[in-house]
Amino acid sequence: MEPVGAPLRRPVHAPPGVVVIAAEPLLRLGLEAALGDRFGFLGAAGSIEEGRGLLRRRRPALAVLALSPLLRDGSAEAACTTLIRHQPDTRVLVLVHPGDGALVWLAGACGASGIHDTATELESVRSALHHLATGAPDIQRTLVDYLPPATTVRNSRGPQPAGTPLSEREREALRLLSHGASRDAMASALASSARAVDLTIERATRRLGASHRAQAVAIAVRRGLLC
Repeated sequence: MEPVGAPLRRPVHAPPGVVVIAAEPLLRLGLEAALGDRFGFLGAAGSIEEGRGLLRRRRPALAVLALSPLLRDGSAEAACTTLIRHQPDTRVLVLVHPGDGALVWLAGACGASGIHDTATELESVRSALHHLATGAPDIQRTLVDYLPPATTVRNSRGPQPAGTPLSEREREALRLLSHGASRDAMASALASSARAVDLTIERATRRLGASHRAQAVAIAVRRGLLC
């Protein structure tokens, strides 16, 4: 029993764990120094094989994957397939050289949760990871046009064509998602349940012809639907 007058104990929430996978040692060190005070830094790797082992051992919520320069033991395609597509429980922020549209396209196609270029400030990297930790995507605006074109996604009721108009509620849900709102915050803003918010975003994703939430937000931003 707590003694009379003792301060209430509040639960301590551990920061989300993050790993860094990058070929350049200085980049790894810089990211470790920048992220260590705000996230649970779980380690760094310089190759695809090391990165895969680190992800499997530590099972982090977040990862930063630098595709530029390439990891020393494989292509960008191999890195994306192994470290993004096959790690569905980790939300991955990909870093690419400025203007490298091919790598942006590849990262988007593999399902990266966030994409920034390596010229971005470290504070922006931290902010992007905070967005990813809430379940929101974070695509640098200057990279949106490089993402894969929308494709039709089928559901149990058949395909919906890309370009189907969004409802105001769907636009608002994507707008909140693009700003990094959590599920609970979106549910509160939309006066709805978290499950209903998920369904709204899934419906908007299908209507935009996107394959995942990050792509749906990127398409909506590119079309000016979230202004």
